[in-house]
Amino acid sequence: MSKFVEEMKKDIQGMESRHEQHKELRHEKHEEKKLARELKHQMKHEEHEKVKQGHRVAHEEKKELRHERHEEKKFAKELKHQMKHEE
Repeated sequence: MSKFVEEMKKDIQGMESRHEQHKELRHEKHEEKKLARELKHQMKHEEHEKVKQGHRVAHEEKKELRHERHEEKKFAKELKHQMKHEE
């Protein structure tokens, strides 16, 4: 083979090699971005769950307070009724 053809083959192999490396680099960058998006989504979901849990706790506390107030009013009403009967 002529020297020119061999040099062309080497050049082509070099270009193919650079092309493959570039393709791999693009693929790696794509995977990194994909992972970052998934992580961001997961963190957002976890934050949302924390907020929901906080709302649940606040709701339960409010419910307990309402129940306590109701029991106090009920007791006061019974006490008033009992005192009225004792008079």
